[in-house]
Amino acid sequence: MKIAITGGAGFIGSQLALNLQEKHEILIIDKMRSSATFENGN
Repeated sequence: MKIAITGGAGFIGSQLALNLQEKHEILIIDKMRSSATFENGN
């Protein structure tokens, strides 16, 4: 089964992807915007 995970770079998303990858095809989507970037307005 193909599964898309949003927020896959975070702790919960990455753990979910690791557990599902053994039996499924995984697509990870993440903006990877840090709070430091957000505070600077970039």
